[in-house]
Amino acid sequence: SVEIQPLHTCVGCNRVVGALDWGIGELVAYGAHGAVILYEPQLVRVAATLHGHSGRVNCVKWGPICSDGSELLFSGASDGVVLVWSGTAGEPDSFRKAAEIAAHEGAVTSVQYHWDPSGALMLVTCGADNAVCLWHRVDAAAAEWTLRQSIVLRSSFAHCAAVADIPAGVAGAGGWMLLAIGADRNVQVMVADPGGEFEEKFTLVGHQDWVRAVEFQPAGGKGTDLLLASGAQDRNVRVWRAAVTPDGASAAGEDPVLEELTRLAARHSVAVGSGSLTIALEAVLVGHEDWVHSLRWQPAGPDSGDRPALLTASMDRTMMIWRPDEAETRLWMSEHSLGDAGSSALGYFGGVFSPSGDAVMAHGFSGALHLWRREGPQEWRPRPALGGHSAAVVDCCWILEGQCLMSASADQTVRIATEGTSHWHELARPQVHGHDLSCIAPLPRTDASVTSFRYASGAEEKVLRIFQAPSTFDTSLRLAKGKEIDRTVGNNSVAIGATVAALGLSNKAVYADDELTGTTGDPAGGYDFGPEMAPNPQPQTIQVPAFEEHLSQNTLWPELRKLFGHGNDVICAAADPRGEHLASACRAQNSATASVWVWDTKDWSTVAVLQAHTLTVTALEYSPDGSLLLSASRDRSFTLFRRGGGSQGTGEGYTVLQRCQKAHGRIIWGVSWAACGKVFATCSRDKTVKIWKAPGPTEEAGEESQAVSLICQLHDFSHAVTAVAFLPSSLPDHVFAAGTEAGAISIWSVHAGDGGSQLLWSSSAYHCATVRRLQWQPPGEGEGLEARLASAGDDHKLRVFRVALSAAR
Repeated sequence: SVEIQPLHTCVGCNRVVGALDWGIGELVAYGAHGAVILYEPQLVRVAATLHGHSGRVNCVKWGPICSDGSELLFSGASDGVVLVWSGTAGEPDSFRKAAEIAAHEGAVTSVQYHWDPSGALMLVTCGADNAVCLWHRVDAAAAEWTLRQSIVLRSSFAHCAAVADIPAGVAGAGGWMLLAIGADRNVQVMVADPGGEFEEKFTLVGHQDWVRAVEFQPAGGKGTDLLLASGAQDRNVRVWRAAVTPDGASAAGEDPVLEELTRLAARHSVAVGSGSLTIALEAVLVGHEDWVHSLRWQPAGPDSGDRPALLTASMDRTMMIWRPDEAETRLWMSEHSLGDAGSSALGYFGGVFSPSGDAVMAHGFSGALHLWRREGPQEWRPRPALGGHSAAVVDCCWILEGQCLMSASADQTVRIATEGTSHWHELARPQVHGHDLSCIAPLPRTDASVTSFRYASGAEEKVLRIFQAPSTFDTSLRLAKGKEIDRTVGNNSVAIGATVAALGLSNKAVYADDELTGTTGDPAGGYDFGPEMAPNPQPQTIQVPAFEEHLSQNTLWPELRKLFGHGNDVICAAADPRGEHLASACRAQNSATASVWVWDTKDWSTVAVLQAHTLTVTALEYSPDGSLLLSASRDRSFTLFRRGGGSQGTGEGYTVLQRCQKAHGRIIWGVSWAACGKVFATCSRDKTVKIWKAPGPTEEAGEESQAVSLICQLHDFSHAVTAVAFLPSSLPDHVFAAGTEAGAISIWSVHAGDGGSQLLWSSSAYHCATVRRLQWQPPGEGEGLEARLASAGDDHKLRVFRVALSAAR
C-alpha cells in the first residue's frame, strides 16, 4: 500500500454571510464549496476538511463543549441539511459527523444554538423556505435531534435568528425565552413561557432594507437587561434594550433624567411572569457606507472590560468595534475601524472575535481570510492568514523545477504558492483577469534565470496571453526559501512588476527606471492617508507572508504578448519540454474551429494549424522528448502528431501519425505521457482509463510501428474519470494517478509488458467535487521513491500530497 500524507490545502471561504466562525478550541471553521474547513490560525494552515454536504455550505457555528468533553460544530448548506460534527476541542482530526438533520426544504441560511432553561441543547435554523425551525436534544450523548417547533413566516424571508433566556429579574420570569428573527426589513420578536412554544408578540421596525444579522448579549450590571443588535442592508446597526421590570415599575430605571429622555421613544411590552418585558431602541450606529452583513458581541475575557463591545462587518471594506461610553448616557461610539485599503478590496461578508476577544477574523469577496490581533489598548495589527481560490480550480502545474505550484481558477486569478521555511503560503498573483480562466501552460526557461520563466494562460476569450516573471518575484522566491538575495546589478530590460489600468485587462510592465507617482501602501502597517484612500499599487518584493490586498495588486507579472487566431474561447494549452513550441485549442462545434494551433515561442509566429478533430479539443500534451504531440477531443478520439522539420507556417512541421477514432465511448477529459515517452494514458467520461503504447521502433532494425496499441483498460471506476497523470520516474512499472468527477483520487501501477494493473491507493476524502487536474512534482536529487502530487478541483481546493512509493516497486 502507498502511504499518503496531505501537506498543503489551499481553499477560500464561500461568498456568503455566516460562513465563518471561531471556536473555543482555537480552531476556525468556514464553508468552502460543499465542505467545512478547519483552520489553525496560529500555524496558518488548513488542519482538516469535513465532507458531507451535497450543496454549498452557507453557515457554520461552533457549539458548546458537552458533558462528555466533546465539542460540537454545526453546518448548514443549500441542500437544506444541517450536519452536526463532534470532536475533541483543539484536535481537528478528531471531528466526525455525529448527526444529520433534514432541516428545510430550501437552503439553510443561519444556524444558532442555545441551552434552554431545562438543560436541553436547542438548535435554531433559518431556511429559504420561509421557515424557522427549533430542534432540541435532551441527552448530550444522543445522536437524534427532535423538531420542537416550526415557525412559518407568511410573507417574509428569514435571513437570521437569535435566541436568549429572559433574565429572571422578577418572580416567575425564570425559564422564559426570547427569539428574534430578522425577517425582511423588520425584527420579529417571539416569547416562550417555560416548556411552551414561541408566540409572536411584536415587530421591531426601523430598518429600511433586509436585516442580515441579529445577536443577543447580556447588558451586564444587575443582570436584568438584554441587548439585541440588528444589522441590515440599509448600512445601519440598531441596538435594542430588553428590560424585565415588575408591574408598574419604570423600564428606564431610577434615573429620572434618563426616564424623561426616553419617555417618547417607541416601546414594546409583554407580560413575563409577574412583571413585563419591555424592548426599546437603545442606539442607531451610523458609520458604515455599505451593507452591514454580520454582528458579533465580544466574548467575556481580559480584554472585554465592563462595557459590551460589538463588532460589525460591512461591504464598505471595514469592520468597526462599537462601545457605549463610560458614563450613563448610553452613547455608542466606534472605538476601532479595521479593514483593507486597495483598489482590489471588495468588502466583508462576515467578521468574528476569537474566544478570548483579542483577535478578529473576517472573510471577504475574494475568499481570503483577514486576521487582526490586539497589541495594545488602542492598537490592532494585521497578521498573515490563509488565502485561496473562491471558485473552481481548473488547472495547476509545478514550475521552476518544482519549487512553486501555479494554479488557475474560475475566480479569474492565477496564483503561485511555495513552501517557505515554516509553512506554505501564496507568493504571487501574476494575473487578476476579467474572465474565468480555463488553462495555464508553463514555458520552460531558456536559461538559468528565474526572470526568464514565462507561462501562457487561456480564458473565456479568444486570446492566449503570455506572461514573464519580474525581477521582484526572483527576490521574493529567494527570501521564501531562506536563500541569500542576489544583490548584483540586474538586467534593466527585465520588468520589476506590472500594473493594470482601471477597467483594463492587460498587465503593463513596470521597469526600475519608470517614475511612479503616489505613495506605496505598507501592507504590514497603517496607511498614511487612512482607509478612504487606496494606496498606489507598485511592484514590491515579499519579505514575509503577504496580505490579500498586497498580493492582488503588487505582485502582478507583465504581459508580453497576446496570441490571436482562435475563433472561440481557449480551452487548453501545452508547451513542449524545450519551450520552443506552444500548442493551444479552443471550444469548437465543427472541424473548422477544432484546430490545434502551434506557436513558435521565439517570435510568436504560427508554426502550424493542425486539423484532426471535429469537436472541442479537451487536452493537449507533448511527449517527454517533445517529438510527439497528443490531443484528445470531445469527439471521443485522440490524435498523435509527429513533430518534424518542415517549414513554418504551412503545417509541414507536424504530421498526423495516427488518429484513433472512438477510442472511448464518451468525451475524453485528459491525457498523460509516461516518463519513457513510449506509453500514454487517456481518461474519459465512460468511467475508464486506457493505457496505450505509442508507435516506435520494432524489433526489426530500421522499421517503425505506425500503429497505436492498447496495453490495458481499467474499468474499476464508479464515476467519470476527469484527470490522469503519470509519475515522472523510471520505475519498472508505470505509476499514475487518476481523479474522478466525484472527487476520488486513486494511484495505480501498470506493467507495460503484460498489461497487468494494480490499485495501490484510493480515497474520496480529499475532494468533494470534480478533480480537474493532477500534477506530479518533477523529481529532485536524492528523493528516491518519495514524490509529491498536486490536485485541483471544482470544490475550490488546491491540495498537495506526499506520496511514499516504497510499496509500488
